[in-house]
Amino acid sequence: SDLGKPDGFVIVNEDEVLDFLRPLDARKIWGVGKATWKKLEKLNLKTIGDIADFPVETLERMFGKTGRHLHNLSMGKDNRTVYPISDRKQVSNEHTFGTDTDDMEEVERVLLALSDKVAGRLLKKGYKGRTVTLKLRDETFKTVTRARTLEHTIMSGEEIFRETRNMLRAEDNSGRKIRLIGVSVSGFESGDQTSIFDNDTKRQNKVEEVLANIRDRFGKDAITRASLVKKSIKTTDNNTDE
Repeated sequence: SDLGKPDGFVIVNEDEVLDFLRPLDARKIWGVGKATWKKLEKLNLKTIGDIADFPVETLERMFGKTGRHLHNLSMGKDNRTVYPISDRKQVSNEHTFGTDTDDMEEVERVLLALSDKVAGRLLKKGYKGRTVTLKLRDETFKTVTRARTLEHTIMSGEEIFRETRNMLRAEDNSGRKIRLIGVSVSGFESGDQTSIFDNDTKRQNKVEEVLANIRDRFGKDAITRASLVKKSIKTTDNNTDE
């Protein structure tokens, strides 16, 4: 937070909550991203106080059931349970190739499999993280890591893969063979911190949950992506929770 620099720590007494919230920019509310902000601007709702004063029925008509949730947050009301998980730093998976490879198509297939595995373990533990990290080790045993911290928490394999693939493609891998690749998610936060208007993310999380249930019941190889069966992936799999 930039409200309590330098450490971003602010204590607000219960009887001061409304006065504290009202003048703040509406984008300070968790879940108000670019798309939501545009809708709020059209309604001339620029501060948290503007949202608090706006008829909740109209918000529900504009945003559905999340309209009331948005209004509640503007009033300092949030009944979600907080689950502290500070003892867990990251969830990760790594693959060591049987033979060092410069086949980036193969590397990306492994990256997709790793992303799905990390997502499945996050789902089981009920964790969502903000930081996605890619780890690469080449044939000379040189290891590099690249990380990206997102504005929202994630737990889906699709999102983890998209972020790590972008980091992989940003690397100069010409003339280089990959020996090991790893994926991790960290920066865990309690509660549901995904964008409250991100329906695509919610749908994807539902898909991840269904896939995890199938694998739990029938085995981890019971269902997989078509792109992962085009070519056999022979790797050594290392899982870590830290």
